[in-house]
Amino acid sequence: MNSRLPALSLLALLASVLGTALEAQPQPNRDAGLSQEAPKNSHAPSAAAPPPAASSAAASKPTGAPSSTAAPAAAVNSAAASKPTGAAPSSAVAPAASASSSAAPKPVVPAAPPPGTGQVIVEIAGLHSAQGQLLGAIFRSEKGFPNQVKYSIARKALPLREKRASFVFDGIPAGEFAFAVHHDENSNAKMETGLFGIPSEGYGASRDAKANFGPPSYADAKLTLAPGERKRIVVHIVY
Repeated sequence: MNSRLPALSLLALLASVLGTALEAQPQPNRDAGLSQEAPKNSHAPSAAAPPPAASSAAASKPTGAPSSTAAPAAAVNSAAASKPTGAAPSSAVAPAASASSSAAPKPVVPAAPPPGTGQVIVEIAGLHSAQGQLLGAIFRSEKGFPNQVKYSIARKALPLREKRASFVFDGIPAGEFAFAVHHDENSNAKMETGLFGIPSEGYGASRDAKANFGPPSYADAKLTLAPGERKRIVVHIVY
């Protein structure tokens, strides 16, 4: 009995020390534990919600899609690619093109006659009809004047469309000349005559030379053409 007392005393001492240690240990705050374990709203976003949203947006972006910073360059490239090859010049040069196209045309200057020649323009007046044709010829001498055109140096036939007409003779040698015209109303290239050989068709000559008991004379009809001159005359038809 006496031998067990020291052992029991030792056990009592250990129990006392253990109890003191347990009482000295801090106890957990139950109220704080309750607040920490308060039920969370499963639908409310947590404080870390924005980063997942950003990451989900990045995840939803198609792989290989161009970034927003590359969009302007892509638009420019697509616009340049859509422009057809050989397209019209840009609007920057349009005003110059329109200005040149709207410029008034330059007047046409007649070419100068060959050296030693001139031009003769004959306006015919007094036609009483627009039928047939006009036969005009230029002579340089009295031979064949006024009706033997084979001796003329220039001749023309003008079909009539109205009661007026003009002859233009280029390259006429400078010097004396005379002009004769016949209104060939039936277009047979022949002067029609009546009784006593009087012409039944219209005729005329330069300087409106008159017919006195015969055709107009070369001396009455002659004119002078200077080198390089453009001479304009008017001849009235006589019927």
